[in-house]
Amino acid sequence: GLSKSPRDVAMEEIGRFTSMMGGSSVFAYVMFWSKVEEKDGLFHVVADYVCEDRKRQLRELRGDDRTFCSESYGVLGLDPAGKSPIAVAARTGKQLSVTDAFTCPTFQRARILGAYGDGGDRIR
Repeated sequence: GLSKSPRDVAMEEIGRFTSMMGGSSVFAYVMFWSKVEEKDGLFHVVADYVCEDRKRQLRELRGDDRTFCSESYGVLGLDPAGKSPIAVAARTGKQLSVTDAFTCPTFQRARILGAYGDGGDRIR
């Protein structure tokens, strides 16, 4: 058969994770980070899931389809040896959840993208 793209594999992982955690409606969004050796060896967002309710809320609020996830593609990567939750989870093999990216000191892009600490991902 055809081999799956890294994004397809990541989307399957997101599906398994959300099912294991109670379903996709439990999350406003999920981002899948992967170390991209052929690019720069840093962690980058390679897939995401944003629930339809969240997409609709953002569209009504701002009139566009941008989300925290969509704006995270193409940003500078995260150092695998760094202190970000992504790097720590990869090194330790333990699942980490960031419940508030705005207050997480290693997620400064949340501030750059205009995310708020209320669990939303409003981008202005």
